[in-house]
Amino acid sequence: CIDCPPGTHAPLAGMSTCLNCPAGSFSSNTYSCTTCATGFYSASPAASVCMGCVAGTYAPTTNRTQCLSCPAGNFNTIANASSCQVCAAGSYSPTATSCLTCAAGMFTSAPGLTACSNCSTGWYGPSANSSTCLSCPAGSHSPTQASTACTQCVPGAYSQFDNSSSCAVCTAGSYSALPSASSCISCLPGTFNTANNSTACLSCGIGSFSPTLTSCLSCSAGSFTVSANSTVCSNCSAGFFSPNTTTCLACPAGTVTATMRSTSCMACAAGSYSPVTNATACITCDAGSYINTSSSSSCVSCRAGSYSNATTGFAACAICPPGSYSGMGASVCLSCSLGTFSNTSLTSTCTACPAGTYAPLLGMTTCMGCPAGSFSNSTSSCAPCARG
Repeated sequence: CIDCPPGTHAPLAGMSTCLNCPAGSFSSNTYSCTTCATGFYSASPAASVCMGCVAGTYAPTTNRTQCLSCPAGNFNTIANASSCQVCAAGSYSPTATSCLTCAAGMFTSAPGLTACSNCSTGWYGPSANSSTCLSCPAGSHSPTQASTACTQCVPGAYSQFDNSSSCAVCTAGSYSALPSASSCISCLPGTFNTANNSTACLSCGIGSFSPTLTSCLSCSAGSFTVSANSTVCSNCSAGFFSPNTTTCLACPAGTVTATMRSTSCMACAAGSYSPVTNATACITCDAGSYINTSSSSSCVSCRAGSYSNATTGFAACAICPPGSYSGMGASVCLSCSLGTFSNTSLTSTCTACPAGTYAPLLGMTTCMGCPAGSFSNSTSSCAPCARG
């Protein structure tokens, strides 16, 4: 008898021919066929050996006629494998023979994936082999996909929420002085800025005010501020004036302001005066006094022989005419009494009529001679001469 060649067998005695081993088995002797083990296969009948599955394929059961490819997301790197390995989360399997780590900025959230996903804007992956991305915290952002780090918001900008893809600018009237701001700070009252993206607020200087957080205006005429960072200007009160917008001064004696917000003081006219500072009205001179210049702080008494009153006005004293007189500070002239006269103006006293004359009326400017046959024994009348 002749031995059966490899790949065939004669399972019974007295056989006239050898039988082929079926696919999925082999024979290395003449008596029987052996099933291919897991990880091995024979694709055709009459195999003398089983072939090992190459890397990336596998035979999970015996008696295989072919190897199976590792499914997507699974792999093996050795021959004769009976199974494939699943690529873990954080990695991916681009081919059946490899499992690669996701690069920083990318991730796989589940096992068995064939590609990594990019971290979305607002998220980042700081390291390789990540199964998830991290959210950029408030105050930072990531503007592109697959970021490996977040970018701080620069001073003048902010991001209020986590996972922001951009930073917003601080609008006029607010600011952020430091990087990584999650909000902007409003300018304090009296300070301002006029531009977006500001890193500080400006101080509103002396003589100006900030009615809003975006403006600083000069005080109007007659108003002022004495310190920086003011929100309103103060009005100069009556009796005061503001020569500029940084101070308010008292009107000096002899001048006044009757209203608020004055930029200068008004001089008291001749005939009036102001004895104190910060006066709101001029005072008319008293009767018997006058002042003939403006901006005066007091009036002067009329000299003897003159007078002043409401009729004459108080810018000058009127002169007493002949036949009258006055003392210092008089408000009227007095007529010369009976028996006296005054023949000049500006007289402080009247003169008694000399002997032989008389002044029978008030306010006479000269004395009259007694007529013949009479004489004066007083200054106000003549008497007839006695018999003899």
